Amino acid sequence: MKPPARRQREWIWLVALVLLVSLHFDWLPGLNPGLRHDSYSTYAEGKKAFYLVARDRGYDVSRNQKGIPALIGSLNEPDTLCLLGPARYPTEGEWSQIMDWVQGGGSLLFAARSGSGGKKLELEIPGLDIAVKRNTGAFETIDIDASTMAEGKFIWQSGGEIDTAGTGGLERLVETGDTVQAVGLPYGSGYIVVVASDFVFSNHSLAWSDYSNAELAIRLLDAADAGGRIVIDESLKIGRAHV
Repeated sequence: MKPPARRQREWIWLVALVLLVSLHFDWLPGLNPGLRHDSYSTYAEGKKAFYLVARDRGYDVSRNQKGIPALIGSLNEPDTLCLLGPARYPTEGEWSQIMDWVQGGGSLLFAARSGSGGKKLELEIPGLDIAVKRNTGAFETIDIDASTMAEGKFIWQSGGEIDTAGTGGLERLVETGDTVQAVGLPYGSGYIVVVASDFVFSNHSLAWSDYSNAELAIRLLDAADAGGRIVIDESLKIGRAHV
């Protein structure tokens, strides 16, 4: 699946947005209405810069606070659901609804949580022979191979890696030399992109203007994008499960 071409703008506007958000998480930490790592947050681990950059690039992007059942019922087949380092992973029932929707033609961009303090939640995605597992140790590297980009310098932080043993038909989107960090693969009539760490989507990552992290984050979104709405889910909070 190849995403449609998106409107391109001068990168100076994206840099300005990122710098604005980076200033916010430096001196306005008390104004964050949600979790430190969500797309409303201006903390370093927040994803507000990614939300703003995606919006500036011309995506029809929105946030969701409804439970997964109500959310899935409101999505159309060309839409892309983004789960970017949620506070908790979906329950079995929630995964079932998400995967049924993807199988029918939806797209999913999923990034494993590597939040504050390096805490990493391992998982297996039901219906796929793909798992995100803990790496031997959290690492930071500039030595990555991103198949979605021909050039660029990057900072990649991760405490995990993707186990693809026995999985065919997938594309390795990001590798670090000895670990797989992002993959894309079809699922039924839909498409899924799995990333081992949510760091690349964080304010901290996008604020490094000397690196191409912002473009890489958008390219990973492009890999999943089917041309419809982009919905960033913020409903998966601790103690708030919807079956």
